[in-house]
Formats: sequence, structure tokens, C-alpha cells
Amino acid sequence: QYGKKDIKIFDGASAIRNIFLQCLETNKPIVALSVPKDSTKKFGTFFQNEIHKRRAEQKQWMYHLYNEDAIERARFVNTLPFTQAKILTHGSTSPVSTLVCDDLVSIMFFYDPPLTLLIKNKDMADCFLHYFWMLWEHAKEP
Repeated sequence: QYGKKDIKIFDGASAIRNIFLQCLETNKPIVALSVPKDSTKKFGTFFQNEIHKRRAEQKQWMYHLYNEDAIERARFVNTLPFTQAKILTHGSTSPVSTLVCDDLVSIMFFYDPPLTLLIKNKDMADCFLHYFWMLWEHAKEP
């Protein structure tokens, strides 16, 4: 009914790294919803910088909706090529972020260690993408 689906749960920062690498392989836009202020610390600043560098080299866009307490991070990523960020309002400080790329939906719980739910399903990805862009219209510039 909802197309082919594959659902997995992973522990640890390596899962987040692997998901970003999968997104790079698709070379399709990446959207990240409700990104916590300290998310980069959970899977490494060096790794994150490499991802942004590789994305820019292949001209792959990434859009971020950061939590309200992550204004400085949003300002920084807006200086990167092929990157746009806005801020969610109304007290958003969730430790849970959703990343969508192509047919992948990754729900990342930035606990210690991180927990990641990975869903591979085009219909679900499209629904999350629609939700992201709806929120994007109401988010504010950092």
C-alpha cells in the first residue's frame, strides 16, 4: 500500500555518519528538521565539515531548520555554499532531529549515545519533505 519500506534502528554516532554518506551518494537535496544546537558534537565537527565540503564540491543543497537555541550555528551554516538555514520558533529545543534525502527518513535522537531510526520509503520521505517546507515558510532568518 505505501510502497517498499525498510526500517532499521541504530545506536551510536557511526549510524549518523553513515546516513550522511548515503545522502552524499544520492547527490539529492538534504533537509534537516529541528536540528539541536549541539548536534555536531555528537558525531564530530571534523566529520561534519567534511560532509559540507563534499556536498559543496558536488553542488548538493542542504536546508536546515534549527531549534530556537541554535541561532549561531544557523548563522554559520548560512555562510557555507549550497546551504540555507532558518530557525524554528516557539521554544523549539528538541533533542530529536529528522533528516530527509531522496527516499531516506532518518529520525535522530541526540542522546548519549545517539539513537537513530532509519526509514527507507519514498512515500514517507515525501510526506516529511512536505512537512519540512511547510515549516520553512514560517521559520525565521537567523
